[in-house]
Formats: sequence, structure tokens, C-alpha cells
Amino acid sequence: MRTNFTQCAADYAKADASTIALYGWTGNVVQIPKNETTQISTWGCHQICGSGNDWYEWSQVSNTITTWVLPVVGIILQAPFVSNAFWETVFSLSRWLGSPMASLAYIFWNIKVSGKCALLVDLAVPYDHKVTDGRVTDSDQNFLSIRDSFYLLMTMNQFTMRPLVREKKGAEALLRVVLFSKDLRLLRPGKEPQGRFAPALFDVVPGQFGVRTPAPVANTITFGPDDNLEPEGELNRLRQGLAQKFRDGRKRGVVPVFISTLWFLFALALSIQSAFGYLGSNAQAHDLALGCLLSWLPVLILSSIVDRNPVAADATRKKLNHLVDRVRQSLMDDTIRERYLRSIADFDQHNKMRESVEDIGEVCQSLGNFFDRFAGQARRRWHYGAAHPILSDIESAYIAEQGRNWLANEEQARNKLVLGEPEGLDWLDPRELWQVLSAVMIVGGSCLGAFVLSYYTPTVGLGCRSGGYTIFGSMAFILLSLEIVSWWVFDASKPGVKRIGEEVRKMSASHPSYLAWEKRVTAWYNSAHENAASFDTKATTITRHGLEFVLDTLASQDYADGVKKALRAMREKWQDMKAQDRLDCCFFKPVETINAVWLVYITIAQTSGAYRNCDCMSSLWGGAGGYIDWNNYDTATSSYVHIYWTTGTVIASTTMTAAMLYLMLEWCLQSHINTASIEDAATGLQRTRCFRWITSPYRMFVHVMIEGAYSARLWAYKMIKRMFGGKTKDARRAGQDPEAASRAGRTPEAAPRAGRRSVRWTSENGRNKTIVGQPATSTRHNEETPSEVGQPLITVRDVHGRPMAIRAGDDYSRSSVSISPGASRAPSIEGRASLQVVGQRAPCERQASQGGGV
Repeated sequence: MRTNFTQCAADYAKADASTIALYGWTGNVVQIPKNETTQISTWGCHQICGSGNDWYEWSQVSNTITTWVLPVVGIILQAPFVSNAFWETVFSLSRWLGSPMASLAYIFWNIKVSGKCALLVDLAVPYDHKVTDGRVTDSDQNFLSIRDSFYLLMTMNQFTMRPLVREKKGAEALLRVVLFSKDLRLLRPGKEPQGRFAPALFDVVPGQFGVRTPAPVANTITFGPDDNLEPEGELNRLRQGLAQKFRDGRKRGVVPVFISTLWFLFALALSIQSAFGYLGSNAQAHDLALGCLLSWLPVLILSSIVDRNPVAADATRKKLNHLVDRVRQSLMDDTIRERYLRSIADFDQHNKMRESVEDIGEVCQSLGNFFDRFAGQARRRWHYGAAHPILSDIESAYIAEQGRNWLANEEQARNKLVLGEPEGLDWLDPRELWQVLSAVMIVGGSCLGAFVLSYYTPTVGLGCRSGGYTIFGSMAFILLSLEIVSWWVFDASKPGVKRIGEEVRKMSASHPSYLAWEKRVTAWYNSAHENAASFDTKATTITRHGLEFVLDTLASQDYADGVKKALRAMREKWQDMKAQDRLDCCFFKPVETINAVWLVYITIAQTSGAYRNCDCMSSLWGGAGGYIDWNNYDTATSSYVHIYWTTGTVIASTTMTAAMLYLMLEWCLQSHINTASIEDAATGLQRTRCFRWITSPYRMFVHVMIEGAYSARLWAYKMIKRMFGGKTKDARRAGQDPEAASRAGRTPEAAPRAGRRSVRWTSENGRNKTIVGQPATSTRHNEETPSEVGQPLITVRDVHGRPMAIRAGDDYSRSSVSISPGASRAPSIEGRASLQVVGQRAPCERQASQGGGV
């Protein structure tokens, strides 16, 4: 039966003293004066008014629909859905609505990565460098080529990799060659690689390093005709063509999304004006609270503009895989591999490149179908992407040291970008927690603003509205936390955690109580793991036999056989699933769907008036309520209402506005790498540089604060280690811990400091720095550096029989072999290596002028 609170309030006003004494509220009240003649208990409300709902009139319902429901639906329809994928659309929608914190965290992380790509492209050339479409110089071509490479890396970051691919370090090295190499010759389509990664003796081609090559010897590769090879520069042309296609096929949709967002903002402004224009109207306040609760939704949709998905994601994935396969098959060919290695002028980089190519070759056969599924806009759980590990390494190894104009020496830059120090494509970076914290603040701020509005609207206390907002926000946070923990436990490599665990174990070895506690915990974990596995097996067996018995008893034989076959298929699929996939199927997707349905229920209940009943209006959930004041049930008269309504509105509006400004800023700063037109990209880049120059003091302040916090964390870590008797990295680096240095495979004096290096935007060109592994550049033409004088290049075989190029220096001066430039000998050095003299190195400046990069 429908309740009418207006009539109920009028009837209670006419009640006699005995009725008031029976049904009236005698407890404490919050922020309103106590008046037993107008305040009724929840039980009394049920007795006098009934237990039904006082539904809103159609005028109020239609007002809420036009003000909030339609703008919200319009925004949701602008979400980046994938065509012809019904269930993927359903699960994506439930994920976006049910777990907004996790969704925003993933999207913000992708935006951070793409922003880093745009920043590195900006820093590749001088501050005043301009590119014009009609007049493209060689430096412009280099810049446009590196711009395409980083754009392809951004596109690759939106796709998942097969687990077998993701776990191999050779996969990262392969992607580096695909993205940044220029001198690799490709096999023609349809041609099979020859050699299948058979080790071959390295020999220098005539003219390399400015010397002549000795007569051919055994095992020296003789290059045949180039009929099976693509022309030089084909890989670079493929990257440029592919990047242009991806830019042209990139989803636009910016104008509809902005219009939908403006509609939502206009509705929010109208709701704020109505709530404060008719101050005290509870219905207006609750509508405003609903808008505050959903204020994270336009942020989520706007973020999809920056982290935009391609029109045909599956076609894009196939094109990327085709590009990777072309490079992978080419590196499996002995001739191509040797040609590629001989294009490296510096002997140190040559040896490192040989090791890198061999690492790739060892896993080439298993790196087919590199990218698996589209994962942009938080579609796939635990998606980390391929870009960040590569960006972090090239940033630390080269770009951070060079600064602006790091592409000035293109050959050196591409060598460094291809080489680096690959650590694999799957590792946890604590810097991602900044994006997680931002997502928590945005969704948490929206829920907090709505909570404040509804909680402090009489009756003050935790009721159906404020409790519903609390449940939604809490579930979103729990899902985010469990998702991070499960990814960290099951998926991410944790070298830092492993190192800390080893150090804690060392310190605990000196404390018998800690050691005994560790043994107890280990024994308990092993026992619990065995019991869980045994219980899972028994439960599965009992359930299967029970279902089979029921089917055999109640169903026909054909039907029972069909069901059994389906159950066996499901069981086999379940057994093949990883722990993460099982967790996703059994926990995350159902809970996200429940939370999304709960959000829809909150919206429908607020729109229809389902919260207008005795229990909800008396705020029973938290214990502070339990009563209804007939003077405040529909219009609040408390003097505190204005303060709390203003507070809630400011909290939600501020977080939403700050997030929108950040997304619009990132969209503008990254437009120069996404734009298809060269002229438009050049204009956008100049505007980006101007903005970064104006805002550089703010970024410097933020950088100082972050570095200060990082230094404080290191200081606290060192103090804790000293308290427990452990030795810090500084002590080990100073040689005070030779055992640790020996276990790490280095001498105590050479122990490096494991630190992070981040590039910062600057308008000043970087200085000419000497990179480790390269000699200093001569200042005069054809002048040899001291390190080059008398240092012939020789070829040796290591203990594994693999050839490598070295200088004849101190390491081999103990040999009695006489080496002269141009000679060819193969004596034995301590029975471990064979030498073949190639000749004197050319001056550095002549050397650097050869070739166009890797």
C-alpha cells in the first residue's frame, strides 16, 4: 500500500498526548531542536503511516529523468564500445560501471605512458626545430621516423601479449628492433629464412672501420645476391606507412563526447542552482547527490578520448603482428643477421648487439602471434602493456642523460634505443601507484560529496541513500585493491621484493625467534596449500558424481550424455585456466556486475522515490537516526544544511573539474604525436612547447617534492637496515660487503647504484655527453682519439664458441702473440680463444659518418 507522508504528518499533528507518548521519539536528535510533538519514531511511523513507499509524482520523476538520467545515458553511449561483440560489450560496461576505480587506474596509466612517448618525441629535436610538409630535411626525416616509432609503441601498448611471449626477455629485445632499427634488411614476403639461427663466424666487410679485410677463412659467411631481401630502409618505410594508417583509422568522436559531457555539466549546474535556490528542499538535495555520485562517469568517458582505441582493433592487431613477424623471420636468417651486425660501427655496441640478437634468436620460434587481444580502456584485467618497460629503459640508458636534442646523433641514439638493458615486459613499477591514487581520489571524491549531501540532510545519519553510496564506493575500492594484489601475487615479476625478502631472511638468521617464526609460517602455508588442493579435488569429484547420478536417474540417456559431455568440456577448460583467469571468472566479473547493478538500482530508486519510506527516511543504518521530524522530512530548516550541502558539492565538483582539466591537458599535449597531418602536428608541437615552458616552474616544484619523498624513503630504509645490522647499498658500493658484490657477479668497487632516471622537459639542448661504451668524439677532422691509437680490432671466440669483436688491449696484453694491423693470425690465448686481426680502427669522426643508424 502506498504511503502518503503529507497526510501522515497532518494526522500526527492532530494526535493527542497519549498517541504522542506512544509513538513519539524520546531519544537524542542531531542538528535540529528536540520537539516530541513533531518527531516520531520509526516504529511509530510504521504504525501510523504504513510500510509502503511515498512515490514521487510524475512531475518530479520526469524532472530527474531529464536532468540526470538522459545525460548519463548519453554519456554512457559515447563509451568506446567494440562492434559485433555483445558479451564483450556487456562485461566492459559492467567493469566500467562496477569497478570505476580500477578502470580509471588502467586508463590513467595508459595515458601516462602515451604522454611519456609524446614527451620523448618532443625532446628528440631542438626547442626551435620546425617541420614543414613541403621542405623536409634529413633531420626532419629522422624526427618523423622516430615520431612514428613511438606512435606504434603507443598502439602496441593497447594490446595484450601471449603469456609465453610476455615472460621472455627476448620479446622486449625483438620489439626494440621492430620499433627503432633502420638498417635491418627484411626478407621478401614468401621467402624462408636460411640457417634458422645457426651461429656463424663474424667477419668485417671491406671498408668497415676504415681497414681492409683479410682473405676469407673457414666459416666466414659469403653474402649471395639480394634477391631474397627487401631494399634498404624497407623496415622504416613499413613503420611509417603503418603509423599513417593507424592515425587515419584512429577513432575520432571527440565532438560527440564533448557535447555529452557539456550536457552533463549543464545538468549539474541546474541541479546546484535548484538545490541552493530552493535551499532546504530535500528532493533537490538528493537529486544533486545523485549527480555528485555519477560525476566520475564523464571523466571516464573523456579519458577514452586520450586513450583512444582504433576503429578496427582486430585488424590493427593483425597488422602489428605481421610487422613483428617480418622482423622476427628476418632475424632468423644468418645472412640478414650478419649484415645487420656489421652495420654497427662501435665495437662495444657490436658485441652487445650480437648478444641481443642471439637472445632474440633463441626464442624466435615461440614469438609468433605476438599480440593477443585488444585491452585498451581497461577492457582486460591485469593489463600492463609493452610500452612502459621499453620507455623506462631507454629513458634511463640514454635519453635522460642526453636531454633535449637526443636524436642529434641518430646512429648513436638508435643503437642505444635498440640495445638498452631489457628486463622483460612484465614487472611492477611503483610509479603506477600515482595513477591508482588519482583514480581513488576521483571516484572517492564523487562518492564522498554525494555521501555528505545525503548524510546531513535530515534525518541526519546513515540511511538508504548515504549507505548505498558507501557500499558502492567501498566495493569499487575493494575490487581495485584485490585486483592489484592478485596481479602482484600471480603475474608481476618482483625483483625488489625478492631482494628485500633475502635481506630480511639474512637479518632474521641472527634472531632465533624470527627464524622459528618463519619456519612455522612456512609449514602452515604448505599445509594450508595441500589441504586446499585436496579439498578442491574432493569437492569437484563429489559434485561431478552427484550430478551424474541425478542425470542418470531423472533424465533420458541421450540428454544425460550431452550434459556429461558439456560438463567434461567445462572441467577441461577449467583445468587449463590459470589462477588469475579462475579468479576473474568466479569473483571479479560477478562482483563487478553486482556493483554495477547496485549503481543502477540507486539511480532508479532516487528517480522513482523508492527511498521515501519509514526506514530510509529515519536513517537507521548507522544508529544515529531512528526518527522522523515532520518539520524537516520534506524541507530542511536546520542552519547547518547550507554548510554541509556546500561542502559536499565542492568536494565532488572539484575532483571532477580537476580530472577533466588534466585529461584535456593531456589530450592537447599528446596531439602532435597522434595527428596525421605533418603541418598540424608541427603547429601543435610548438604550442605544446610554449605551454610546457610557461608551466616549467610548477613541474620543477612537483619534481623536487617527489624526489624529496623518494630520498626520505631511502633514508628510512637505510636506518632500519642499520638498526637490524644489515648493510646498505652505499656500504656495498664502497666495497665494505665483498661477499654481496661477489654474489651479484661484480667486484666491490664496480657495484653500481640501482637508481631510477627520469627525463625532464627542458627548452635547452643537451650537452654533448660521452656515452659509456663509446670513445669521445674528436674535435678536429680526422683526428684520432687517444683510445683509438694502436688499438686494432680483432675477432675472438668466447668459451661457448661464439665470435665477438674486441680491441687488443690490456686484457690480452699478457699473450705473447704479435699482432700487427692488417695481419691475419689465429693463435691460442690461454687455450680459450682464437684471434683474427682485422686492422686499425678508423678515427671516431670518420666512423660516425658511416651508415644511417641501426
